[in-house]
Amino acid sequence: MDDEVLRGAQVTAKSGAILTIGQILSTLISFVTLIFVIRLLGEEQYGLYGLVLVPVSMIMLFCGWGVPPALTKYVAWFRSRNCIHEIKKLIISAFIFVAFVGIILTTVTYILAKPIAMFYQKPETFSLIRIVSFTLIVGGIYRVTWNIFLGFEDTKYNAAMLVTNAAMKGGLALILVLLGYGVFGAILGYIMGYFASAILGVIFIPREISKYERRINTSPISSNNLGWKDALGLLLGFGFPLAITNAVAGFGRQLYNFLAGRYCSKWDFGNYNAATTLLVPLPVLAMPISMVMFPAYSKIDGVREKTLLDSAFKLAVKYVALLIVPVAALIIGLSEPLKTAIFGDGFPDASFYLMLLAIVYLYTPIGYLNFGPLLKGQGYTKIVMVGGLIGLMVGVPVSFLLIPMLGIVGLILTNITATTTMIIFYLIIIKRKLGISVNWSSSVKILLAGIVTIFSVYFLQMWINSYPIVELLVGGFLGLGIYILVVLVTRALTMEDIHNLKIIFGSIRPLKRVLKPHAKKIEEILRKVLE
Repeated sequence: MDDEVLRGAQVTAKSGAILTIGQILSTLISFVTLIFVIRLLGEEQYGLYGLVLVPVSMIMLFCGWGVPPALTKYVAWFRSRNCIHEIKKLIISAFIFVAFVGIILTTVTYILAKPIAMFYQKPETFSLIRIVSFTLIVGGIYRVTWNIFLGFEDTKYNAAMLVTNAAMKGGLALILVLLGYGVFGAILGYIMGYFASAILGVIFIPREISKYERRINTSPISSNNLGWKDALGLLLGFGFPLAITNAVAGFGRQLYNFLAGRYCSKWDFGNYNAATTLLVPLPVLAMPISMVMFPAYSKIDGVREKTLLDSAFKLAVKYVALLIVPVAALIIGLSEPLKTAIFGDGFPDASFYLMLLAIVYLYTPIGYLNFGPLLKGQGYTKIVMVGGLIGLMVGVPVSFLLIPMLGIVGLILTNITATTTMIIFYLIIIKRKLGISVNWSSSVKILLAGIVTIFSVYFLQMWINSYPIVELLVGGFLGLGIYILVVLVTRALTMEDIHNLKIIFGSIRPLKRVLKPHAKKIEEILRKVLE
């Protein structure tokens, strides 16, 4: 494996590890507080909470117009060339633009709250939608600060924002619900979580910039060549196609939720939201990976360094899949005991919904979670936009067919169908446009290991037929063992992979301290098995 790929992977792995720690801490805080909130609210009231957030989430897609992800790309680009003056102009331009758009969208949402409540045929959502509309302003600022830190590849600030958001959102919501404020209290906690973390991010930005203040600008693009108009133009030039893509893809998902709000009861929506809550281990792992891969791909010149890009993509897809697939497999196979352990006899449909929701993560070995960062990082935002449009063209008619007939199941199947279509398109396009592809041999083996794990733990928990926590622990440990065994037997993991992973994760000190005393023994055992 190319040394440059491994050096880049080291930086990415370190950033990803910090972000993952932050994501895990924030998720634990959110999960614990949210479980109590869900139990206190019940199926109908929690369903109402989810319904109120749908239209605001839909409108939030238009908050940044692609400016936040463009910041990640150009902050990473100019930072690697020590252009601190250009970075400052980009940041200030982004804040002004996003704040202006946020104020306009908040006003529009406030006005549209009544028609939306009438469409839902649930008048109680009217005042709640008006309250939650204020998230659009602080949410835009939150996203700008978030993407700035990603561009600097200093994800400890992202982690701090995540933990602050979770503590405020979950803690305040729980207190207010306990005091009897119900859904209003949960929504107020949701808004305050964004507000507190956005303010924290704004405070951290000058500290991050000061680290690079004394560096001499050696780039041929001096600060005199990038005016304020040019700065905003640069961000919108890259971000606008991406904004359309995100709007199309996100609008599709929210449109499907919007339709489900019309055809499904609050009880159904409550079960669905409970299932998405139980799915948290997968987004916890997937989100940091996708975030840190974007600046990693942005630093590679795909035209001049085609071999490097191909190696980086294959490495990323394989190692991400090795991490994500076993978690998805265990959630699918153990969805029933997981639901029962958390919610008891409540939310009876959540386990089946959870099983269906986790299926999409089995696409990870063929590039899911990597296509977006790859194409965005290489500047092919129009291709991402076309992929989103294709997904929407397939998803919309499917949603109008399946959601009225199957309700929440139709909603989930619509998302799976649209995602599958987009993945097929991206596989074809990266082969033709970039000349790269996944390593199909290792991908099939990893997917096989995941499928074997699913069936093994599913029948195992049925055979045990004990307390849910016992089924979870026994099934989880044995399932993980089965997955590792299949991966080793099929040689999906090779000694070259062990060497690469050793280098990549060697920069993560806590992990290094834990594994170093046992590294030689582990390597010797793996060498005997694999050779």
